[in-house]
Amino acid sequence: MERRWRPPEPLDVDATLRVHRHGGRDPAYRRAPDGSVWRASYTPDGPGTVTVVMRAGEVAARAWGPGAGWLLDRFPDSLGAQDDPDSLPIDTPVLAQLAARARGLRIGRSDRVWEALASIFHRGDVLACAVSD
Repeated sequence: MERRWRPPEPLDVDATLRVHRHGGRDPAYRRAPDGSVWRASYTPDGPGTVTVVMRAGEVAARAWGPGAGWLLDRFPDSLGAQDDPDSLPIDTPVLAQLAARARGLRIGRSDRVWEALASIFHRGDVLACAVSD
């Protein structure tokens, strides 16, 4: 299965999707030498793998597995299709510099909250609090 999408703004596919990578050896996230990003996910329809690549201003996604349709239906949103960079108030020079450096970064959505939370707990990013009497 395949789907294409032309983003209205410049887009850095790897920077946008990288938030889903859980460490440098995450087997569910890979960046290939051709610039494509490969990601495996467990969807409500079952497991699926999607590869996303940007070519000439257009993003192409191909997916496999029982969750392929689910992943392709949501792939523009995973790349920030609903993100509005102009709505970010840039009112300091530091923010202006950061926004200029991250011009193609978008805030996407995966609709996979459990995957995100599970990896946080697995990595130990949650602070443990000791309660004393």
